[in-house]
Amino acid sequence: MSERVEVLIEKLVYGGNGLARLDSGQAVFVPGVLPGEKVLIEIRRKRKGFLEAKLAQVLEPSEDRVAPPCNGEKECTGATWPYISYPAQLRFKTDILLDSLKKIGGMQPKKLLPILPSPRTDRYRLRTQFNVRGKGDRQQIGFFRQGSYDLIEVENAFLIHPLIDRTLKAIRTLAGELPLLSEIHINASPSGEVHLLLFTESGAYPEMNGLFVKLRQRAPEVIGMTGFANRKKAISLGRNQLTLDVEGLQLKATEGNFFQVNWDQNRNMVRTVLDLCALTGTETVLDLYCGIGNFSLPLSKQCRSVIGIESG
Repeated sequence: MSERVEVLIEKLVYGGNGLARLDSGQAVFVPGVLPGEKVLIEIRRKRKGFLEAKLAQVLEPSEDRVAPPCNGEKECTGATWPYISYPAQLRFKTDILLDSLKKIGGMQPKKLLPILPSPRTDRYRLRTQFNVRGKGDRQQIGFFRQGSYDLIEVENAFLIHPLIDRTLKAIRTLAGELPLLSEIHINASPSGEVHLLLFTESGAYPEMNGLFVKLRQRAPEVIGMTGFANRKKAISLGRNQLTLDVEGLQLKATEGNFFQVNWDQNRNMVRTVLDLCALTGTETVLDLYCGIGNFSLPLSKQCRSVIGIESG
């Protein structure tokens, strides 16, 4: 049995884990905890300079601890802090940001604007990556349990957008007809479109047109599907562009393009940037790592020109 130790959680650190110290002063990182909590932990791994542990029992819970909104999210990688109240999450994110700026960047801001709360705290996630593992004669689709490769087939995860949840259920009905996969990425748009990315470690895909037709019969919102074999594009069925609206503009995202998972909050973010820039129409704006133009295109309506730079 792993060694069990009682510790007091000092703070949360980048990545979401809690930091505690043993009587010897050695740092230990623990998931699933809150600052100020007294907890019982199991030491799992010894690393150079620190230990990693698993939460065994909360002895004295924080007042910021809440019941996770759905089964599975407490122990899987689908959500990092489902057990923390949303107002407390905002405070802890601010603390982590300030700590990172100080330790990594050597900066200590004199003024920090408050975090703008998200309009939604559930069912907002428009992009989700699912792991796939074979079990018997079928494939399981879900998230890995934290710290392991045990797969949890989560149902109705509280962060996932309903479009993705419905698509996942349709895919599971066809799991026996899928090629042997390692991952499935489901991307959705606020306009109601869904695109799939399938990943296999084998060299090729079988004929997939029939499967695509069956999937669209079960989930008409699916507009396309792209398959990758050993991370190289191998097949493409249907359309591969999702439409995303921001500031009266329509952005197009294809497979591999990054876009924010919380689109309502993205609209808030873009509006905040526009307000802070207070452009007069005479400026040239440089947008580094501009992506699909999430900031560049709205900014272009308020300045003389925008130069967007992207890697690759």
